[in-house]
Amino acid sequence: MFKNNDIGKNVDFTFNKDGGHIVIIESVELEGLAQELINRGIISSLKDKTKIEINGYSVIKNGRSLSKGEVANFNKMLLKYRAIPAPGKILVFTGKGGYKIGYSIGGRTHVGTWVFED
Repeated sequence: MFKNNDIGKNVDFTFNKDGGHIVIIESVELEGLAQELINRGIISSLKDKTKIEINGYSVIKNGRSLSKGEVANFNKMLLKYRAIPAPGKILVFTGKGGYKIGYSIGGRTHVGTWVFED
């Protein structure tokens, strides 16, 4: 499938399966997403220590569930920056300027996109 669509070996991408279709998307534009979160007041700065759990049907920010309308808006914003809302996905701001989106596997393993703290 990748070869037939000229997707090379050194390309970052995300894919989403929707019914019988697979949509391939470039990697998450995490820095733009973080800036929009600040602009919308969802976080106050990159130094916020925040965990956002995303599953497509709900969004939980630091243990508080967002309303149905907030979830719909949040999911639209995620897709704008090529982040697909999916079960188990998290968006974490470490409190030290670093942040990541993806899946945590165990205590020290994360699969996804990272921006490291300065």
